[in-house]
Order: sequence, then structure tokens, then C-alpha cells
Amino acid sequence: MIIDPRNKIPSVAHPLLFGISLLVIGCGFGMNCGYPLNPARDLGPRIFTSFIYGKEVFTHPWPCWWLVPIIAPTLGALIGGWFYLILLGSHVPDEMSKTDMSETGDSKRG
Repeated sequence: MIIDPRNKIPSVAHPLLFGISLLVIGCGFGMNCGYPLNPARDLGPRIFTSFIYGKEVFTHPWPCWWLVPIIAPTLGALIGGWFYLILLGSHVPDEMSKTDMSETGDSKRG
């Protein structure tokens, strides 16, 4: 949504909007999920820590809780992308480029 050129958001604002999005997600889920945004930042340290602490790293406080930061961001990205494409992205018309306009002979898009 932020980087879709049809939304006409200036590219200068993209980093700020991504940062605000990450801050909102972190403030909303950081305390109970541990800021689960990047599977690589969660799984790598967890595997390394398991050399010292063993299975406890993967089973504390709940046996399958470690799957949340690994599976949820991936599924969320897929579902969110399809959600945007189907419900929002397909309803915003594409702009015709100058070459398309000259080929059709129209100066305006109807």
C-alpha cells in the first residue's frame, strides 16, 4: 500500500511511513510476542541459545510459542498482499503512460 505507485505517495515519505508502521506493530504486539516482525532475527538467536539452554528455549512459556514469530509474519505478508490486491488494488485504475495515449490517439483517459 505504501509503495504502490497508484496511491501517489511521494517516495520521500516511504521510509517514514514504514518506520511508523513498524513502531505501531511493535507497540501493539511487542510486550506479549516480543516484537515478532522478522523470522531471521528470532530463529537464529533461538537456535544459538539452545546450545546452552537446550529445549527450554523452544518450550518456555508454551511449547509452540516459538512458531508465532516464524510463521505469523510470513502468513501475514501473504494474506495481507492478497487482501490488498483483491479488495483494494484491483479497484484503483492504472494511469496510462504517454506512449499508451499516443498509440490510442486519446489525449484523455475516459
